[in-house]
Amino acid sequence: MLPILRAKAAAPLEPKMLPPESLEAIEAYHSYCHAVEELSTALQGCNAAIALVKEQVAAANITALESDLFRLRAIKARHEPAIVVLCDDYLQEKAAKGRTEQQRDQARAALDHYRRSIFPAYETAINSYLQRFNAGVRLQSVSSVNTRGGSSASYSVVINNVPVNLTADQGPSFRNTLSAATAIRWPLPSFSHR
Repeated sequence: MLPILRAKAAAPLEPKMLPPESLEAIEAYHSYCHAVEELSTALQGCNAAIALVKEQVAAANITALESDLFRLRAIKARHEPAIVVLCDDYLQEKAAKGRTEQQRDQARAALDHYRRSIFPAYETAINSYLQRFNAGVRLQSVSSVNTRGGSSASYSVVINNVPVNLTADQGPSFRNTLSAATAIRWPLPSFSHR
């Protein structure tokens, strides 16, 4: 290219033609200039957004930003193949737990229904036997109770038509009153030895 420019400088009024390689190089140069100009314009358009982000960061709460970043990283990690499998397993187990809890609730409802019908029948049957034995004791208010160990029964004891606590620190209770009541109602026969 330099020899062509020197020849033109030596004879400025004579027309000169550039070879095709030079024309291609000039065209390539112009296309690069055009690409640089477009890129520069695009980058200048980002300056306003960058300035806005800088302004927001200057006034932002670092703790909140770190929390947001942690959350976004967790969301990104959630979509990695190994984590997707684990999350799907977790969701399946959670659904299975929900179904099990529903079955448990149904079983508990059935058990409660059964207990509401069976415990009064037990009370009636036990009191019937106690009456046949002419005992001065009967049960009252037999009901079911849920405990950590399972189902249990709650009831009151009536001795000689007087309600008595099952346990008591002081005063009459089932423990100390029942023996007195049975001794009164059922005297033990005496045996003589020969």
